[in-house]
Amino acid sequence: MSERTAKIMGKTDSQKTEAQDIKREQILLGAEKLFTRYGYPKTTMDEIAEAAGLKKASIYYYYENKEAIFRDVVIREIDIFIIEAVKKTAHFKNPVDKITNFCFFRLDYFQQFINLHNLSIQILREAAPFFRKLQSEFLQKEIIFLKNIIDEGVRLKHFKKCDSGKIAALMLDISDAMKYKEFRKSDLQFISDVDYIKMKKEIKNILELIFEGLKYN
Repeated sequence: MSERTAKIMGKTDSQKTEAQDIKREQILLGAEKLFTRYGYPKTTMDEIAEAAGLKKASIYYYYENKEAIFRDVVIREIDIFIIEAVKKTAHFKNPVDKITNFCFFRLDYFQQFINLHNLSIQILREAAPFFRKLQSEFLQKEIIFLKNIIDEGVRLKHFKKCDSGKIAALMLDISDAMKYKEFRKSDLQFISDVDYIKMKKEIKNILELIFEGLKYN
């Protein structure tokens, strides 16, 4: 193969990849609008295809099913979430306040996401393994974010020296355990029945115990 031919083929592959990325973006933008307007359960693949301006067969070329599309829609929001989290906590000087408000913000964000996409209690229970798997894909970003705050607290002598990465992971694990415990309650029927205020109080109590253990002496 000549160098010229190789360059042409390389350019063609690059153009093909770019075109595929554009199609995926069309699908995700169309799907996101539909999920927001009608909710995940009521949105169909036919509607997603129409919103994206593509044939249904084309949708299945890029995505196996609606769940796969929803997964990528959620992943698109991850970077937005981190950016917003930075903004929400930036004005707090004390690392304790930063961490506490970050944990509250991620719970608020979760609540807004559920309400926005009209997800029922039943769907959340059935999709719990899916959400946990999805969460593990961006958990590292949250851990790094919290780790940096804890490291800052160590430098400012608010916290004693510690394994900040493990502490950050522990805080998130406890927060998520409380969240999923609430959604697994047998007497919970409607999304409006979820007691987010109670969850925040429980999270705050646990965080205070962790902060006490981290306190610089």
